[in-house]
Amino acid sequence: MHTVRPLATLLFIMMVSLPVGAEQTTTGRQHPRTDLASSSPQPPATAVKLGWSAYQHGDIPGAIASYRTAVSATPSDSTLWYDLGCLYALNHDMPAARAAFQHALLLNPHLAPAHDALGQLAEQEEASDGALSSYRRAVELEPKTAKFLTHLARIHLRRGDHAAAQETLQRLLQLSPNDATAHLQLGVLALEANTPDLAVHHFQRVIEQSPSNVVAWNGLGLAYVRLKTYDEASRALERADALDPQNAKTQTNLGILAAAEQRWQEARAAWERALEIDPSFAPAQANLSALNPGATPSSP
Repeated sequence: MHTVRPLATLLFIMMVSLPVGAEQTTTGRQHPRTDLASSSPQPPATAVKLGWSAYQHGDIPGAIASYRTAVSATPSDSTLWYDLGCLYALNHDMPAARAAFQHALLLNPHLAPAHDALGQLAEQEEASDGALSSYRRAVELEPKTAKFLTHLARIHLRRGDHAAAQETLQRLLQLSPNDATAHLQLGVLALEANTPDLAVHHFQRVIEQSPSNVVAWNGLGLAYVRLKTYDEASRALERADALDPQNAKTQTNLGILAAAEQRWQEARAAWERALEIDPSFAPAQANLSALNPGATPSSP
């Protein structure tokens, strides 16, 4: 056991924040172990402590060097290889990160965070099959870990498998009933499934926790339009507009509300405002092109 706090939890949370398609820097290493020092003057615990300190001070290359020393001294420690993979990912060296995670799994095939980390790398590379397989394995191993369920739901959504995404998000809410992201995604799915009353529930839960969430206010407004409760829809969309006046989606939704009430000139003006904000915004363009009293407006 290490005598300092392990990197795994904190580093992994930071790794989640890496955007899909993040810049990758290849260093030429085929495996992290190929350039480890052959001998170490430091005991593993000391190297880990130095690596943790370097990480806390933002010195990622220094942390990598210390953790390479640690895994050289104790090469059978799967958690150290996982930590090293996280550091490589933070340093945008994705090939080295992948090799470290894979080596961790060779040592311990049941290390769920390493499966999840490989899923994230695959997702960044648009390899959705690989991401799905890795995320599923992580959830199988640790079915009550919220972040693993979050990642699994995300890849289901990206693949367009809404039924699987909904089931996964519901499992996530059983663990974290106040998870705003899960409620937001379920609200969007409820709109797509034309169950606006359920969408209202989920968007309201988001707003309770995040009153400035423009996406939730827009979703709530559209749900109320579907329910034909136009006063509530107007209040929700006006709130979204007040929070972000330069939002093309909000302007488009205000046009949808106006069209639902057959206020055609106001609908046209709202969609024109949306295109002034974003000339390429397709829903506003489509609604303007189809504008007539019998048209069905398109939402963002």
